[in-house]
Amino acid sequence: MIFINLSPIVITQKLSGRLKLIFRPIILAAVKKIANATGAEIMAHVGDFSNASFQYSEVHDGESFAMGGNGPVVKVMHSPGHTPGSTSYIIDDKYFISGDTIFILSVGRPDLGGKAKEWSAMLYDTLTIKS
Repeated sequence: MIFINLSPIVITQKLSGRLKLIFRPIILAAVKKIANATGAEIMAHVGDFSNASFQYSEVHDGESFAMGGNGPVVKVMHSPGHTPGSTSYIIDDKYFISGDTIFILSVGRPDLGGKAKEWSAMLYDTLTIKS
């Protein structure tokens, strides 16, 4: 498996004349602006988007979907810790897109949201149970 980190994660694929985007939330306003400009569907985990003031499609741990007819298969892996809704994606069982959960030599900081104790426990579970 190849590890890739992108912040924010944006995967694009032309589907039926529209652009489909999969996000890790960094700035909700930016996500909405990109969606408005492209006509994209926003897909995100409720753990980070519960207060969003716009429509989005929830992604769920373990679900998979194909990007277009012959496009890659994307599997969702809820990987909380950096934020409660941190989500990673496994592309065609080859590529692991971790967002800010896992880096080459470290992990995402759980303290940035002001809930270091709670989010550290989630990150520990992600790293020890999901790996």
